[in-house]
Amino acid sequence: MAPKVMEMSRPLTVSASMPEGFGAALPPELDPAIRAWQRREAELRAEIAARATRPAPGMPVGFDLAGMRALEREVSDRLAREFTAPVPEGVVIEDLTAGGVRVRRYRPALQVATDAPLPTQIWLHGGGFVVGAVDEEVNDRILGMRVALSGFQILSVDYRLAPEHLYPAAVQDALAVIGAVAADPLAWGAAPGQLGLGGASAGAMIAASAALRLGATRPGLLRHLCLEVPPVTLVPHGESWTAYAPLLGSTDALALAALAYLPSATLDDGYAVPLTLAQQGRAAGLPPTTILTAEFDALRDGAEEFGRLLGEAGVPTHVMRGEGHVHASSFLTRTFKAARQWQGWLALAVAAALGPTPA
Repeated sequence: MAPKVMEMSRPLTVSASMPEGFGAALPPELDPAIRAWQRREAELRAEIAARATRPAPGMPVGFDLAGMRALEREVSDRLAREFTAPVPEGVVIEDLTAGGVRVRRYRPALQVATDAPLPTQIWLHGGGFVVGAVDEEVNDRILGMRVALSGFQILSVDYRLAPEHLYPAAVQDALAVIGAVAADPLAWGAAPGQLGLGGASAGAMIAASAALRLGATRPGLLRHLCLEVPPVTLVPHGESWTAYAPLLGSTDALALAALAYLPSATLDDGYAVPLTLAQQGRAAGLPPTTILTAEFDALRDGAEEFGRLLGEAGVPTHVMRGEGHVHASSFLTRTFKAARQWQGWLALAVAAALGPTPA
C-alpha cells in the first residue's frame, strides 16, 4: 500500500478521529493574541536589559553566555505565566536520572497510584541548541497539558547545551535516556513496545538525528516520532525562510545556531542534518512520523519537504500545518484558541500512534 505522504490541514483543528522581528515584519494576518505576545516579549526584554549591569546579549567577542541564558530564562518564565495555561490538576511532575542524564517525568496521578505501565514519549525541549531547560515553566505547562489530555507519560531530557557541548552531545544524551528506558521499561512505568520520541524546535532536530541513528542501528525500537516546528537543516531553505526569517528574532538566527551547535562539518557523523539524510534516501528506518509546522515560520518549507521525502521513502508520515501560527505560538494556550487546538491535536495524535494504555 502506498504510504501517506502528507496531509495538510488549514486551519489546524482537533479531530477525535485523527489522532522576534516585530512591527513591519509581522504578517498582517497574525492573530491579536500573537501580536500581544510579541509586544509583551519586546517589553520584557527592554525591561530586563535596562536593569542589567552587563552588555545586552549578542555574539561578539566578550559574549556573556550566562547572562544571555539568565535573560532568556526570565523572559520565558514570565511569558509562560501570562500566556500559557497552568499545569492541569492530576499531573505529577518529578525529576529523575536516566542513563546518567537528568530527566523530568510527567505522568497522570492515577498511574502513580496504580503503578500501571503507560505509553511513553521521550521529549526534547527547544531553545536554539543554546538555551532552555526541562524545568522552564512553559515546558511544565505544555507537557503537563499533553499528559492530562492523552494519558501517556513524558520523560523530558535535560540534554547538554551548545556551545560548551557541540554536536553530537545532545543527541548522545537523548540516546542514553532512550536506551535506559528501553532496557527496563517497567522500571520507568513505560509499557514495553510503546516508546516514542519527540521534540520542539531545536529539540525536534536533535530528536530527528537520534531517531535516524536508531533507525540504522536499532530499527523498530521507536514506535513514533513527533517533530514540532523542526529545523531539519542549518542553512536557509525555501520561500518561507525569505518571507519569515525576521519572525525568529534575527535573519542570522539559523547561522548563529549552526555556529554554536555544529560549527564544523568535521563534527558531522552522518546524522547531524536530517534533511540531508532524507535527500540521500537514508531515512527509511524512521518510525511513523508526525510533523507540525507553522504557517508563518521560516522553518516551515524545510520541515514540509522533509515530510514529503519521508513519505516517498515509505515512512508513514503525517504533516500538519498550523494556519495563522508563528514559530512558538502553539505555547499560547491561555490566550490563543488555535494554540489549544494545536496542543489537543498533538496529544491525540501521539496517543493514537503510541497505542492504547495496557489494560
